[in-house]
Amino acid sequence: MKTSAFKLPQIVESADTVCLATTGTDGFPSVRAMLNLKNTSLYPHLAPLYALEKNPLAIYLTTNASSAKMDEIRTCPKACLYYCDSGRFLGITLKGNVEVVEDAAFKAAAWGPGWEEYYPEGPQSDDFVMLRFTPAVVKSYSDLSVEAVELA
Repeated sequence: MKTSAFKLPQIVESADTVCLATTGTDGFPSVRAMLNLKNTSLYPHLAPLYALEKNPLAIYLTTNASSAKMDEIRTCPKACLYYCDSGRFLGITLKGNVEVVEDAAFKAAAWGPGWEEYYPEGPQSDDFVMLRFTPAVVKSYSDLSVEAVELA
């Protein structure tokens, strides 16, 4: 299916957090909860950046350059994102690739209120990293069934 013809389910824009899974340096999966920057009710300042994105399925994440996940991503950029609504037993897994966003102007525009707690030196800090995830496969779980869509 063409990327432009697919729309991500609502859960991606409504979940408070997203789990990012990477391959650990020991070869085992490494999973952690991340801020769901696709949730525009929590991060309304990012809506204009998403509107400018050429790929409507791209998802941005933030992390510290000094984090273990950055070593994992540099070694293997393949990753999964998992969103869930545990109250309704719905979930979606996105398989794809992660890349580091190097554009300083983009990082400054993406900077959100309160983020100085994680990145005290602000958006210009070498430790503030923006990641761009692009899905290639989407698997959704609902009503006791699984549906998979290959995007590439």
